[in-house]
Parts: sequence; structure tokens; C-alpha cells
Amino acid sequence: MRKSSYLPTIALSVIAVATTGWVLLKRCPENQVKSGLICISDSSNAKSGKTASNSPSPAKNVPSSSSPNQPVAPSGSPSAVLPPVLELRFSRGDRTLFRGEGNPDRDDGVAAFKKKDYPGAIAAFTRSVTSGRNDPEPQIYLNNARAQEKGNPYTLAVVVPVDNRVDVAKEILRGAADAQEQFNKAGGQEGRLLELLLVNDGNDPEIAKSVAVELAKIPGVLGVIGHNASEASLEALPEYEKAGLAMISPTSSSTELKGSTFFRTVPSDQAAGDRLANYVMNSLEIKKVVIFYDDTDTYSKSLTKTFTENFKSLGGAEPPLVDLASSDLDAAAAVQKHVADVRVAMLFPGTQTVPRAIAIASANAKLATEKQFRLLGGDALYENRTLINGGQAIEGLVLAVPWFADSTYAQQANERWGGRINWRTASSYDAVQALVKTLTVNVSRGQVVQALKNLQLSPSETSGNPLKFEASGDRAEEPLLVQTSKGGNRPRGSDFGFELVR
Repeated sequence: MRKSSYLPTIALSVIAVATTGWVLLKRCPENQVKSGLICISDSSNAKSGKTASNSPSPAKNVPSSSSPNQPVAPSGSPSAVLPPVLELRFSRGDRTLFRGEGNPDRDDGVAAFKKKDYPGAIAAFTRSVTSGRNDPEPQIYLNNARAQEKGNPYTLAVVVPVDNRVDVAKEILRGAADAQEQFNKAGGQEGRLLELLLVNDGNDPEIAKSVAVELAKIPGVLGVIGHNASEASLEALPEYEKAGLAMISPTSSSTELKGSTFFRTVPSDQAAGDRLANYVMNSLEIKKVVIFYDDTDTYSKSLTKTFTENFKSLGGAEPPLVDLASSDLDAAAAVQKHVADVRVAMLFPGTQTVPRAIAIASANAKLATEKQFRLLGGDALYENRTLINGGQAIEGLVLAVPWFADSTYAQQANERWGGRINWRTASSYDAVQALVKTLTVNVSRGQVVQALKNLQLSPSETSGNPLKFEASGDRAEEPLLVQTSKGGNRPRGSDFGFELVR
């Protein structure tokens, strides 16, 4: 969905760390050794000085990717040997992916988990959950430790962008943690509990492809929740298809995503573009708009294309385009250029250009009221930073969004996490809920995919809306429209909140 690659490559991240000089002085944790500028597991390869090549490491006992209907081995079986540079991106509970955040109880749990001391891990992670109720990682590891102690768990992978969007990663993980807790608390399926293998792809397409290659090799992984950005999902999907491995993205909405094992719990850009075009033409009765978009972002270009096609088919004029990613963008000049001829501005930024979309709104707010654009947009703007940073300038902004927090699940999740959840949490909850409904004793990857195609969940089984997948893998659901307004259910630091457009 939203592109947010603040960390384009692994090489650049290593260089950036190296320039601080800190990593050169830092000692590696127990059971790890230095490999260049990073710490890796003290395996035989590390000791012999071998390093990973650009090709994936060979896997042990890997199921044939050409036979997805063969039952896969449980997670306790030998798994793929991860290249050292990727190993740090995977965790069942044996490392934290959020390394910059101090949490002694969590770290004690990680140390115990590494030693397969699951009672000790359970005790430490329980303390960590109590002291950090808003942090989903130790809550997932607590359930993973319980699942490992019981033995023979089902395994699903959750891929999140820890490197550059910690907030988004945790939003997704909260929904996954909720579904895992619910499944395990009910006793699991046939006595087997659920563990979640967490993976950090940093929203980087190259890394996403690499971790997808490795996930496909791990025998016990029955499905993947992810990826976040559409660019990352596009690179990863072919690897899952080769292995017959189901991928459910809770956030990638690009219309370019299609495949035999692809599903999503967020409405596609096609649905959002159609809803917005109908609203402009039929509710506002306006035939001219200008689109502010990001020409470097897959999601933004996809939404721009679908909106334009639908708008023109309804009798609207071809919209002029303004590239928010342009290095010489002048927000005030861009608004002045189009405001004389156009009454509505469509704001379709990618994640990295959200601040520029807000700058357009701010420039618009400085005009006389009768000259201002009506503002509409996509769900990249459906987050607290739009409300907090936009302030008065975004009052009345209408967005097409996948979910609204008025369900029983939303109330329960708000209480559990000690704050308001958002659509990413709800959508990832639905993704895990969909996958756990496919689990049986000897389930295969192929059976999971087939079961998802026939899945139907009621609102009481999801975050609030029915869940069914179309043949394309898209969620069979129309986006909602919300509007920013003063008061109501708003985040701390903002006078504005979102409310449904009735």
C-alpha cells in the first residue's frame, strides 16, 4: 500500500550505522559474534568466516514448491537455514525486532526463549505485558512461548516494516496479537495453539522478496500476513505463489496485486476510486477536480488511475495532475494555479508525501473561504498525524477508508491496548482470523488457499464487517466515507476527529 522506504537497502543501513562509530565499539550479545559491522548467531558458518551470498541459503527438509497440497511439517521440524543478514529480521521470541526500545522483562523472556526455557519465558513475558500493555511484541512472544511449551503449534508469519515505520508495524501487530490471543485462549484447534513468526522487511521491496524466499522454505509456515507497502507486496507475492503459500495483506491496496494465493482484508484502490468518483459526481455534483498524487508511489498511482477512470466514465473532465514528490513543488503556487478553475482537490499522497499533502491543505486554508477547494482523499491520510498536523486546514476533509471504529472489537481492543486502535489493527486482526478459520489437524498450504477462497465470516467474527474474498482475492466490501470534524473521538493533541459520512 503506502510506500515508506526510508531504508532502501540493507547496505545503506549498515553504512549509516557505521558512520556513528557506535557499532564498532558495541559488544555482541551472548551466543553472537561480529560479522563485519553486525552481530550474527555464533553458528558454524560464522565461526568459519563464511558469509551469505546473494543467493538464498539452501534449506533442509523444504517442501516442494511444486506440490503445495502436501502437508507441511510442524514448526518444530528443521527449518530453512537463514542467511545471517536476514536472520536478524526473523523472530518467534528468540530476539526483539524493536531493538531501540528498552524492556528488561521482555529481554529476559527472549533470553529464556532462546534456551527453550519456555516456563521462564512465559514468566518474563507475562511481566513485560503487565508493564508495557501497549506493546504487542511481548504479548505475541508470550503466546508463542505457551504454544511451544504445549508443542506442535500452527505457525503463521506476520511481515511488518519495523525499520522505518515502527508505528505502523505495531499497529499491524496489535491486531495479529488480538486474534492469536483469542485463538489460543479458546484452546486452539484440535489441541494445537498458534504461534506467530514475526518478520521485518522495512517496507523495502528487495528485502521483502528475500524474506519471502526464506518464508516459503520454512516448512511449518501455513500463511503470511503482510506485506505493508504495495511495492513490498508486489515483490514478495511471486515467491509465495511458487510455494503455494497464502498471503493476506491487511494494508496493500494497489490494483497491480493479483495472484492465485493473494488475498487482502483492505478494499482495493479500485473500490476506493469508484466510491470517491461517485461521491464527487453524484453527491457534490462537481465535474472538475485536480489530483495531488505521488508519481513515485504504487498505491498513489493506482488510486489516481482508478479514480480518474471512474470519474471520466461518469461524465467528469480529465483531471490535471500535480506531483507531490516533485523536488520543486511549491504548495501555495500549485493551489493558486488550479483554484480558479477547479472546486475540488483530491489528495492521494503516498506515505512519504503525506506532509506535502497537508501542506497543500494548509495553503488552501489561507485562501478566502469562497475560493477554497473542497478536499477529498485516500486512506493514506486516515491516521492521527493528519488530524494533529493538519489542524484547522483539514476540517471537512472526506476520505474513502476501509473501516471505522464503531464495533465491539474496537471497544475491546481499545481497552486492551490502553488507547484507540486504527484500521491497520482491525485489518490485520481480520487477516489472522481468516487464516485460523482454515486450520485443521493435517492442513496443507494448498488446503489453506482453497479454504480462504470459500471463506465467509460474520461481523461478530471480525473487526466489525463481514469478510468474504472475491475470485481476485479482494475483500468483497465497499469502502466507507469519513469526514474530519471538530470534537468527537479525536486523538490527543488534536481538536479534530473522524466521523462517518451518513
